[in-house]
Amino acid sequence: MRRVSLSSLLTIVISTWTITVLAERTDSTCRFNPRDFRSVLNCAEQNNMQAQKLLGDKYLHGQGVAQSTSAAIRWYQQSAENGYLPAKYILGYLFQAGLGTRRSDHNAIIWYHQAAQADHVDAQYNLATLLLTTRELPQAPKQAFNFFQLAANAGDADATNNRGYLQELGIGTEKNLGRARQYYLIAAQKNHVKAQYNLGRLLLDTQPLQLAEAQCWLERSARQGFAPAMALLGQSYYESEIPNYQTAYYWMAIAKAFGNKAGRVGMQIVEKHLTPVQIQNLQTEILRFRIVKVTRFSRSQRKC
Repeated sequence: MRRVSLSSLLTIVISTWTITVLAERTDSTCRFNPRDFRSVLNCAEQNNMQAQKLLGDKYLHGQGVAQSTSAAIRWYQQSAENGYLPAKYILGYLFQAGLGTRRSDHNAIIWYHQAAQADHVDAQYNLATLLLTTRELPQAPKQAFNFFQLAANAGDADATNNRGYLQELGIGTEKNLGRARQYYLIAAQKNHVKAQYNLGRLLLDTQPLQLAEAQCWLERSARQGFAPAMALLGQSYYESEIPNYQTAYYWMAIAKAFGNKAGRVGMQIVEKHLTPVQIQNLQTEILRFRIVKVTRFSRSQRKC
């Protein structure tokens, strides 16, 4: 599920002890203390949409009241119906996940769509992801691509990578490998691990003369712990015109250590080209890679 978890649904930035908010459907101003359940409840009952959303948060997490996801949904829905954007997004998430209510892709799409139309980037991303799996709408793949595009235009690296993937496969849009490469590159330059892998993979498949660039992007992904990139990087060294068996073994063995089946199979093939001493030395280097936290490598990656 996209970046949002129940623990993060209650992220509230409060600059003062009390907040003055204006309910959309009432012209009354209601002051409430966001940490005081009864204060929030009082304003929520006066149809204050921010208080209604905050009350939903409190029920969802059991803060100042017994935890009740169903009660949380009721207050989120009142807030959303009053036009509050964060409540619309959360409702979409809860319906999609089936938390406190029966899972309903239909209802999730409705609430995500309302939030996405108001430029909520996470709603745009989640809506696009959901549209790719639903059979309710005949134009769903095209709409999914469009919402990924909106989120990507807002700078979202996940959406940019997915936009490239749909462009590569021709899902919801025309197949265009050149554009797919461009989208992958934009996300890869933001250090998006899957985009780095996809860019390297695409270069290997379509631009054999750019082997060094492909291997560079695969290595950047691999050094962040992405096992498919490790395995493919090892394969690229094994299958090159002048094979580098030691480097191939190194990356395939690390991929195997990360649970990658292709790495395990590839390692068994490559090790036939190595001496026992070479394998022993490589195992020392592999152990060093695993001991040093993988995240450290992302700090000093070379440019591709």
